[in-house]
Amino acid sequence: MCKFYIDFCVILCYNTDNGEGQLFYKPPGGRSNQIMPIVYKIDILAALKEKGYNTNRLRKEKLLSEGVIQSLRENKYIALQNISKICELLDCQPADLLEFQKEE
Repeated sequence: MCKFYIDFCVILCYNTDNGEGQLFYKPPGGRSNQIMPIVYKIDILAALKEKGYNTNRLRKEKLLSEGVIQSLRENKYIALQNISKICELLDCQPADLLEFQKEE
């Protein structure tokens, strides 16, 4: 039960956005938001569409939820299980989708 709560908190906190395109996370019990320097390297929805997975098909076949699709549109974080599903659909590795950018 505790493991689910901790994982659930982390997922919720990773899916926040300050409205300016910068991604933040707030660690459980943490007081301040921190910028996460992880960005998407590609337009994931466009890549899925090239492989024949338009958003209608993704929803209809329950491959990705509407919330995940919306998060991808807004460049918000998604759970690793969704990254895994996308990698399966695109036949790629997470490093093909995500990139670490050092802060300047």
